[in-house]
Amino acid sequence: MSALAVVTPWFGPALHGGAERQAREIALRLSARGHGVEILTTCSRSFSDDWATNHHPPGTFREDNLVVRRFPADRRDPSAFDAANARLLAAGPEDLRPGVSPVPPEDARAFVDHNINSSALLETLRAGRERFRAFIFIPYLYGTTLRGLPLVADRALLQPCLHEEAYALLPAVAAVFRAARRVLFNSEGERELARRLYGPGIHTRSLVVGEGVETFATAGDAGSDVLPAELRGARFVLCLGRRDPAKNTDLLLRAFRQFKREHPSDDLTLVLAGPGAVESGGDTPAHGGVRDLGVVSEATKIALLNHALALFQPSRNESYSRALMESWLAARPAAAHRDCPATALAVERARGGWLAANEAEWAELFAAVSAAPPETLDELGRNGRDYAREHADWDKVIDRYEAALAELDREEINVGAGLVPARERPSAAHQDSQSLDADELARGGQGQALPLQTSMTAESPARVEGLRAVHQLLPDFVFGDAISNQALAIRAHLRAAGYESDIYAKRREARVAHEARPFDEGGIESGAGLIYHHSIGSEVTAAAVRHAGPKCLAYHNITPAEFFAPYRPGFAWLLETGRASLPRLARHFPCSVGDSSFNADELARCGFRAPGVLPIIVSPDKWNIEPDEPTARRLRDGRTNILFVGRVAPNKRPCRLVEIFAEYARLDAGARLIIAGEGRVSDPYFQHLLRLIRRLRLRGRVHITGQLTDAELLACYHAAHLFLSPSEHEGFGVPVVEAMWFDVPVLAARAAAVPETLGGAGVLFDPGEDLREVARLAKLLARDDRELRRGHIEAQRARREAFTPAAVQPALAELLRRMTTPDTELQTAAA
Repeated sequence: MSALAVVTPWFGPALHGGAERQAREIALRLSARGHGVEILTTCSRSFSDDWATNHHPPGTFREDNLVVRRFPADRRDPSAFDAANARLLAAGPEDLRPGVSPVPPEDARAFVDHNINSSALLETLRAGRERFRAFIFIPYLYGTTLRGLPLVADRALLQPCLHEEAYALLPAVAAVFRAARRVLFNSEGERELARRLYGPGIHTRSLVVGEGVETFATAGDAGSDVLPAELRGARFVLCLGRRDPAKNTDLLLRAFRQFKREHPSDDLTLVLAGPGAVESGGDTPAHGGVRDLGVVSEATKIALLNHALALFQPSRNESYSRALMESWLAARPAAAHRDCPATALAVERARGGWLAANEAEWAELFAAVSAAPPETLDELGRNGRDYAREHADWDKVIDRYEAALAELDREEINVGAGLVPARERPSAAHQDSQSLDADELARGGQGQALPLQTSMTAESPARVEGLRAVHQLLPDFVFGDAISNQALAIRAHLRAAGYESDIYAKRREARVAHEARPFDEGGIESGAGLIYHHSIGSEVTAAAVRHAGPKCLAYHNITPAEFFAPYRPGFAWLLETGRASLPRLARHFPCSVGDSSFNADELARCGFRAPGVLPIIVSPDKWNIEPDEPTARRLRDGRTNILFVGRVAPNKRPCRLVEIFAEYARLDAGARLIIAGEGRVSDPYFQHLLRLIRRLRLRGRVHITGQLTDAELLACYHAAHLFLSPSEHEGFGVPVVEAMWFDVPVLAARAAAVPETLGGAGVLFDPGEDLREVARLAKLLARDDRELRRGHIEAQRARREAFTPAAVQPALAELLRRMTTPDTELQTAAA
């Protein structure tokens, strides 16, 4: 087995920083399980030393059964780095906008260029990448990761130790999150923060491995003899760890003083233990109820944890909190900052304590803990202990590392054997495929669009005996079209299963022509399986009917003609003609599927026998791209962004959307409506919409974007506060699922396939509901009710998984089985 490399800027037993300690523990424990581990690091001694000074000699050394390879640190300009770093440290909350660099480009470059870097280490990565099965880069914000990871990205596991801070929004940092083969998180909250900062593209590549904490004796009064004398028998709350403004120790002190002012006779004490100076505001060990112990021994720390009423962890900048887990292992409850994703989510999941944010809330929490019955504190502590035993146990943590490495090994084997495609990073333009012109009709464009995506994470469907090839046929293969992308996803599955599989199309857009073969009726062998994608019919329909081998019609819906009749009667006639042809096709296709039950029900009404459902695959992988920064900067200006994605078409009811927004704007004067889709000047309905916007005096507040690139649409989704859809006819509704991947709450009309797509997630309203009521509900979801919003987002997170490649794979396997075992009654009728 080839070696595993741990790449970190500093390494050694004397280092006590969180990431340095974690890197060492990971390396030692993986090595103890038989993995060959090498440490690739610099000759610099520590974070606190001059990064360009090579305290250690270069070369390869044996330390604690680990191979440690040290490389000289490069010369740097510390003044340039310090200037850039100062601007990053000065960034306020208003500067932390996902997709937008918090500092100018020259500062972003200086931060990387004059970071801790080692050209010799980078050259080793370039030249020796084949020596290593994988590389773990830890942590995220140093040059060893920012410059090293991209060189071995296909074998890189990023262990970021991510905090919500300005550094995390630098372009170079976002790039390594997009490039890494896997991203390993210390906590679920850290992963949620990464999704919020970098989008859902990391979803299928992320894994929460946790971080271990050494266990220690916690029973009874163990350790009471080493407690400071003044704390023996005292009632105290403990704050454990480094003290500095970034850890919010000053906030906790102010809150404690407020508590004491409001409860002057309460004997509760606040105990601080850890390195660093703190402004105590005049409190001394003899006054104010604050006891600052400074750095304490391990035995004293254990005694403090065992005897505290609770641990208070006020920091907002944590990817994981050892102190939190240590408190829970001592069966003591803990409080965390509500705005720290890593600790807040842990407290909620564990049911092991409380959350607070501002000074008043922390003060109230001091009072609540002081007044709480011992049995209440004990119950919360036991809950926390159960959680910590699962998430802070080193054996379980290393099990998860080994599982991640094994999965990487399997992928390497499959890619090498040609069984699955290598990962791609698409950049297709997103478009809703609703056709508006007769010459576009044959593109089958009634479904919503996905950019090109071919990477599949599900296991391959089993081969159907006797079926060697399965091809797909569609009228047009179009860049960014939903049906085209569904065909690509299906092809990836089929090829992974060992089938010969190609996509055939009558017309191929130039940008994607290489992905499909030109249709020639004689080009598809008669014995092959055929999946014909039907949305309105074209000259290829007759060829699909004549195909003699196993076949299936996949239906993507036809918009009812009545939506278009008042505006484009000719186009409405074409739609009506397309729908009328469905019953005639039924007898030619023994096997059929719709991409929703809504569509399958229509097939059944048209005479298709027992149609199945093959949902459209909506994978988050497509969003593993850089957002368009000008769009992100423009939309992240503090205003509320109400988003709809789709073409300007009558069935999507953009006029009603504008009317709802007019009512919403009365409640939120700074809001804007973004209609992310294309409208054509020659289209009468589009002109009708523009007149409505002018009449309601919403010019400048309603933005119709036209066709967007994926990067631009990514910025729109990322900045949205609410996805609002009044559409009354969707055969599926891809943008609804996409919004769920961005944790944007969905408010949609209860019509067509949308309720099915949401599957109980999101919020529905009746198409005829009072506009003011819809606007009021929109305001609650977008801005006012945090708990309501969070609850619906949790439901959406569960629902969106139904449209991943892994979730859709069983339906594809069933489709293949049915294609080869057609209904004999239908065959007889067709004959």
